[in-house]
Formats: sequence, C-alpha cells, structure tokens
Amino acid sequence: MKQKTRKLSIKMKIVLSANLIVIALCLLIGIIFYFQMRDAMILMGVDQAEVAASMALQQVQGDTLAAL
Repeated sequence: MKQKTRKLSIKMKIVLSANLIVIALCLLIGIIFYFQMRDAMILMGVDQAEVAASMALQQVQGDTLAAL
C-alpha cells in the first residue's frame, strides 16, 4: 500500500498560490480605486461649493445694485 507523503499535491499548491495572488490584486485595485474616488469626490464638492458661492455673491451684488 502506497502512503502519500505530501499533504497537498503540486497542482493544488499552484492553484492556491494563483488564487491568493488574484485575491491580493483585486484587493489592491479596490483600495486604489476607493482612494482615487474619495479624492475626486472631495475635489468635485469643493468645485461645487466655489460655484455656489460665486453665484450667491453675484446675486447679493445684484440685489445691492438694484436697491441703489
């Protein structure tokens, strides 16, 4: 009777290693995407706030000129 000396075959070791690499890459891509989106959303919010502030300033200046 043959006794198996290895717990995992070479094929399973390769498959497990490949799966771990794919999972690590997906995790890395997800983290990079999250931080890029967070920064982009912050910049977009700042731009929108600047536009809203300039429109409010124009409205206030227009009201002041109309009162004169």
